Amino acid sequence: MLWSKEKKMLKVLRKNVSVDKIGNIQADWPDVMAQATGFTAECYGQPMATSMSESRVSVWNAQIGKPGLTRLHKLASLPPTTEVFTENVKRAHLQLFLWKNALQLDPQKLKFGRKTVIVVSMFFTTVLSVSLTWVTSFYVLIPVVILMTACSGTQYLASFVFGLELVGHSKRMWAGVAINFFWSAGNMIVALAAFLLRDWKTRQLVLSVPSFIFLYLFFIPESPRWLLSKGKNERAKTTLVKIAESNRITISELELENITTKEESKMEYFWELFKSPTLLRRLLILFFNW
Repeated sequence: MLWSKEKKMLKVLRKNVSVDKIGNIQADWPDVMAQATGFTAECYGQPMATSMSESRVSVWNAQIGKPGLTRLHKLASLPPTTEVFTENVKRAHLQLFLWKNALQLDPQKLKFGRKTVIVVSMFFTTVLSVSLTWVTSFYVLIPVVILMTACSGTQYLASFVFGLELVGHSKRMWAGVAINFFWSAGNMIVALAAFLLRDWKTRQLVLSVPSFIFLYLFFIPESPRWLLSKGKNERAKTTLVKIAESNRITISELELENITTKEESKMEYFWELFKSPTLLRRLLILFFNW
């Protein structure tokens, strides 16, 4: 079922149906909605529909009008209503904007190292999370939550990049999976805390205060790849030697001297994800999960 929907999406995209305004923060909102509606309605076989509710009614009439119908189709198979679709487009518009800007940013050119970003963002995330316990004003709550979310997202992304930079290309998939095991474990801990601790202030403190323990990350070495990209070769070599010793591996001086970073000049664009069936399938799975 999922693969058939992917085929429909690819077929619509090959018709030169434009989706360039989605994720473009400078585009007018009515234009974004019109483009998203046109693309989605086309995927449901309703290219003339002017709204998703109209497309929903048309699809329903087409389904129940089939001869020999013995049972009604599930409502989940219908296009969403315009109201629901609008909220989904808002989230997709913001998410695509963030992704597009993230793809334009070269992590190797960041001024601050991975460790610095991780420690600073984690510190502020923990402080803001603890401070929520004493926030009593709605107008104070909103900026605190926004800042905490921004710091938390920054810490996660920096940690993810840091973890992938510590392993070779062949192990990056497993490193990414292992990192998200801890994310899932954290979600389960939050659920358990919500079950055991009914008072939200107590629960907030119990979940927030232990995060200060992770400030020990200040004492871990910086990412060797980032150090090499910044020309700090001696620090990078020292870090690599320590990592090798902890894994009982010996690195020769010749191997250390030959370690360099390679600049990638090729620029990939976000919409390339939609042209590959494999990448599109993975993207749809991510959309569903999130």
